[in-house]
Amino acid sequence: MTFGYPTPFPPLRIEATSPNPKKLVHAYVASQAAVPAEAYDPSMSTRPANDPDMFAVFNSSGPPTAYFAAIGSAADRVVNFFNPVDYATSNRWVTNQTFKPDLGYDTSTLRNFVRLGAGSDPNYTLNLSFPPDRYEAFAFAARAYSSALGAQAGVGGPLLTSAQVDLIHLSSLIASPPPGVDFTGHEWDHSAEFNGTNMDRKYYWNLLMKAFGLTPWDPTQTTYPVLP
Repeated sequence: MTFGYPTPFPPLRIEATSPNPKKLVHAYVASQAAVPAEAYDPSMSTRPANDPDMFAVFNSSGPPTAYFAAIGSAADRVVNFFNPVDYATSNRWVTNQTFKPDLGYDTSTLRNFVRLGAGSDPNYTLNLSFPPDRYEAFAFAARAYSSALGAQAGVGGPLLTSAQVDLIHLSSLIASPPPGVDFTGHEWDHSAEFNGTNMDRKYYWNLLMKAFGLTPWDPTQTTYPVLP
């Protein structure tokens, strides 16, 4: 489960891209995740033809492969809980991506990310096969050409779209919902499941348990799409 971290439980991708991947978890739920939607589903990308897109087309030597496309090999189900008006993963996300690369990095050469500086190695090209360099490139230089997963509906790839949950319409899945159940664009609702009042957010956790395939606190309180 992820709550806005830049990568979804890294062992999932490590296992999924190993020679003989095995299931590590029953369910992985991305909840308002601040990671590019195109890293799961390349159809989400709006990349211009000549720009380097390392999230939707990480594998440049073969068929286009999204960075997290294979994680379904390490999880029985992968589900997206998204908030399209999340203050952190909507407007702020787009602004942050638009201004990449950050100061001190250069991406003028296709698929090369160069850390600028002085000293013995003033123009170091980040080695994307070396995980620390790759994560540095993703954080500071590589621009995403999609919405954040946590703000985007209909993301496919390894994600089970029939089980996605739109958190701004959470009340539509609840029997006789009280006021204040739906997530909003307010700053505190980026982590509403932690910041909110338990009496309101218990419905979120009830739904999350269903997504995990666990017995929720009240099985009759929420409806949810049938999961495999």
